Amino acid sequence: MEVPEVEGRTKNGKSMKKSHPKTTKRCQCPQWQDCPHDRVSADVGAGAVVKAGRKMYWAHKVSTFALGGPIEIPLDAVAMMDAASHDSRSLVPHLERIETRFPDVIKNLDIVLDDSALDDEAIRKQVKDCQGLDLRVEPNRRARKAIEKDLPKGIDRITGGGTPVCEAGFPLDLLDVRKKLEQFLFRAPPIRKASRSASTARRGTPVSGPRRSVVTS
Repeated sequence: MEVPEVEGRTKNGKSMKKSHPKTTKRCQCPQWQDCPHDRVSADVGAGAVVKAGRKMYWAHKVSTFALGGPIEIPLDAVAMMDAASHDSRSLVPHLERIETRFPDVIKNLDIVLDDSALDDEAIRKQVKDCQGLDLRVEPNRRARKAIEKDLPKGIDRITGGGTPVCEAGFPLDLLDVRKKLEQFLFRAPPIRKASRSASTARRGTPVSGPRRSVVTS
């Protein structure tokens, strides 16, 4: 019996090939290779999981949702039906389950924190429209392009991670966060001590003088 090809979809709806476990038969027929029983997955839910450094593991994936604070309180934990699926697909089902099981919890929440896998305006809008929550995530540096237009004087670009870089090529240091104004305050990097070795001197090394702060929204 021919094993059907397994296909999946990206979060943008494009078709893609997906890794899947081997199939087997649980009927225990003596001639199981040719018997009419259907093949089933030998490891339901397993898939190729890519972690840091593009290392791949054959594994299962569990998604959890917890109430933050000094002590995190788990509210929901489920095994993903397909470990190879994108991490962004688990948040909305979590919120729907919690809204059904613990409606008072959702009513008293304002913000949801997640990782860079959910740095997507469509997901933010869905969470805001359905649960009334603000989704805040770390910027996805691989998906965001550097900002190079309409920048403050002396700033060459703002990286995909949100760090301003001056015209001399040095990234600025984060000084403070103005939460009410939703602004980040940056300043020039610390002054480096002069090196005795001429080989370490580089063009554009910060020099002594007042440091100007830069505000980004």
